[in-house]
Amino acid sequence: MPIKIILLLLLFSLNGMPLLVHAQEAKLDPSRVKWSSLHYKTYIVFFSMNVKAHLKQIPLATSKTALITPKQGQGAMPKADPTYRIDLDSKIMGRKSFISLWFDPSGNAFQRTQTDTGSKQRIKTYRILENGYYSHETKPKKNETDLPPNKWTQIGEGNKTFNKLPPAGVTITEPTALYYLVSASNLKKPGDKFQEYIFTKHGIYQLNLHAVDYKEIETDYVQLQMVKNRNPRVNTKLCTSG
Repeated sequence: MPIKIILLLLLFSLNGMPLLVHAQEAKLDPSRVKWSSLHYKTYIVFFSMNVKAHLKQIPLATSKTALITPKQGQGAMPKADPTYRIDLDSKIMGRKSFISLWFDPSGNAFQRTQTDTGSKQRIKTYRILENGYYSHETKPKKNETDLPPNKWTQIGEGNKTFNKLPPAGVTITEPTALYYLVSASNLKKPGDKFQEYIFTKHGIYQLNLHAVDYKEIETDYVQLQMVKNRNPRVNTKLCTSG
């Protein structure tokens, strides 16, 4: 898929806009995905963001064993072989998160696990059910904050029903899969659209992706590079303009 065609609009119908009956008309093709890893880095004044995305093909048998079994309800199970997993490693304003999303080539999401460290500590898993999701969260108690995540013992879990139920057989995806959806979709030229159902912890909403033309703009920037001085106690900054 040409990089020059930029995705633009994500519309989440938070006010109850009707879900699209024909959202499945847009077909995803995994062969359009030409990347296995992405890296985004941004520094703006006091804001910093560093995000790495890795896309992996996972054998069907491996995916099935990796999905947790909810205490109530039936978890959605993958059928395509291979399935996919996106690992999203991010550091935003001092908060570190690692997200793993399991889904199939059509975008159907089955499970999302997020591990937060740094300013916030928790491991939270959402397991997609037929009519909602099961959540399982682990946090450290006060005397466990310095322990590794597998030693945390504060547990919270429960089921939640979706705010609306889409028609049977409709794909339900998750925001982390947007990296894959945009690459595998048929957005080729300005005006092309892609419509999908998307899952968040608040419910299912309508997602619209639109392709627009791009514009070339001139930018001015300063590149900073840290160089170690011979004196190990002193660092110097070299600045170059472009």
